[in-house]
Amino acid sequence: MEQVFGKCPMGCGRMLFLGNNGHVTCSYVKCPDPSAVDKLLDLPISHVVYVRGDGWIIEHSLACRLSGMTNCEIHKYCIDSSAVMMCLDEGKYLAAKTGNLVNFNKVK
Repeated sequence: MEQVFGKCPMGCGRMLFLGNNGHVTCSYVKCPDPSAVDKLLDLPISHVVYVRGDGWIIEHSLACRLSGMTNCEIHKYCIDSSAVMMCLDEGKYLAAKTGNLVNFNKVK
């Protein structure tokens, strides 16, 4: 069993190893989600924006979270462009910045 440096995000401590097919797994028997790290590594690299009738919620990309989110240009765009946000249909969108624009692609 090849040990992986890092802590299980479920609070188990340094119990990670490289499992079958290279999947990072927690070895603690009572871990509530042994594949949590693997799931985190498989998250979309884009921001995810959920548009609802009463507003919107943003799920920051992992890269943005690692940088501290203090200068998130996509979040700033969403706040500064509230009129644009109100024109979007309710649903889930992947948001990516291209130049000075933010593109919203609706996903199912």
